Amino acid sequence: MRIHALLLAGGYGNRFGAEVPKQFIRLAGEPILLRSARTVAAAGVDRLVVVAHQDWIAESTALLEAAGLSLTASVVAGGASRNESTRNGLHALAADPDDIVIVHDAVRPLVPVEVIRRAIEPIAAGRADSTDTVIPSADTLVIVDGDRVVEIPDRSRYRRGQTPQVFRASILAEAYRRAAAAGDLRATDDCSLVLRYLPDARVVAVAGDEVNLKITTRIDMVMADRMLQMRTLELDGSDATTDASPGRSLHGARVAGRRRHERHRPGDRRRSAARRREGRDRGPLDWPRRPRRGGGDRARGRRGPPTSAAWITSCARPVSCGSGPWRTARPPNWPRSST
Repeated sequence: MRIHALLLAGGYGNRFGAEVPKQFIRLAGEPILLRSARTVAAAGVDRLVVVAHQDWIAESTALLEAAGLSLTASVVAGGASRNESTRNGLHALAADPDDIVIVHDAVRPLVPVEVIRRAIEPIAAGRADSTDTVIPSADTLVIVDGDRVVEIPDRSRYRRGQTPQVFRASILAEAYRRAAAAGDLRATDDCSLVLRYLPDARVVAVAGDEVNLKITTRIDMVMADRMLQMRTLELDGSDATTDASPGRSLHGARVAGRRRHERHRPGDRRRSAARRREGRDRGPLDWPRRPRRGGGDRARGRRGPPTSAAWITSCARPVSCGSGPWRTARPPNWPRSST
């Protein structure tokens, strides 16, 4: 029994709005497609087929060659829809009936390797014909008819679908044969075709991961980049040997390593609170203190505003902020004058 993987990269990324398909955009310095291919290969796959847009086959082939993967990898042209792309990739695999086929979106580059292995295990053990990777829904689900709310179902019964979706090769091939005969290749995923045309198939849900987001818009790209930063911070903390005291990652989980961003002395917090009570908090801007002679706040060491005309213009507010030449140019959190 061999394990094959189809990496679907046939989209053009119209919703993303870039000059190139989003799977070729660099995430933290590396193309999204390349990240996804390396992660899928690390899950113990024997063969990888990338289903690419017909206009980007050469670029996809070049990326695979640059990846230096230790398995057999190839690129085939996709179709007009997701289902047609999957069917093209399935034909290129020439898998045996008992083989396992993984179907994964190329624009989910942050999928943990453990999630892929978790999706393979029930099929390899003979407990399922297919697995669907899912996560709970944190939002309330609303069923509407036009602009009218029809029903608000119990969200505990619902899950959000991700990829990978994993199949016994014979099950997926038969589902596509029946769907093609019925002229029905418009499903948004592959498990739905299996459930529709092979209702007796054993489809099992396995736990996915919140970090396994699908990059569809530019906001998704920002979130993916931030998640990579968090992952890097966790790895840096786990490799630290100079200080075994727990630190904090950016999402609040405790990791081993030195507290690089917790360098305050014990009395700093009390002094900071006292300064805030006295109205002497510096605010978010970082220009030097400029004590002046005479009375008023600036004589007590408060920071004076910069004199750059460009700065004043950029920070202008249509409100009065006390006396002085910067009357309508107070930045956020700037303390009012008491004189």
